[in-house]
Amino acid sequence: MKTLFINATILDTSRTLKLAKHLLQYYGEYKEVDLKIDPVAPVDNNTFVPKYNALKEGNLNHPSLKNALLLKEAETIIIAAPIWNVGLPASLKAFFDDALITGLTFGYDENGNIVSLCNTKKVILVSTAGGKFLEEHTIGFIKEFSKMFLATEDVTLYKAEFLDVFTDKVEEILEETKKIIDKDYR
Repeated sequence: MKTLFINATILDTSRTLKLAKHLLQYYGEYKEVDLKIDPVAPVDNNTFVPKYNALKEGNLNHPSLKNALLLKEAETIIIAAPIWNVGLPASLKAFFDDALITGLTFGYDENGNIVSLCNTKKVILVSTAGGKFLEEHTIGFIKEFSKMFLATEDVTLYKAEFLDVFTDKVEEILEETKKIIDKDYR
């Protein structure tokens, strides 16, 4: 698997999902993790211990390692995540927390610095906002996460904003973002 699509949208009519599907047409085959259909529980003792026991036993087929292996193997990660209350959906953070496992997706060097064990080369965030898109808590987080845990600084943002402000122009705003995607991929 080369492309991993992390779908953190919740509505079948999601404007973010429309943009992501437009982008995905340029990628052909991909593996999708739909966090609405297959939600990830927040990390706690019941989820943490089985992961590390499975890893310690060398059981990479254990279900608790599924997301970690998907993250580890992906060369391109496409994330569809709308902006909710100034940030990304909690389901996306839960996915990352679930997928980051010391010794499998990352490790530490002799100085205590994080070293990625993933194959990621590119990360793309597709997002929409009802108002102004706030980059600090969204793409800023994705950039720092990607640099630290995925060892890539190749992070792209495709966004559409003010969708709940200019309700009569939603389709026009989405089309403008699609044109930017098309320009980058043609």
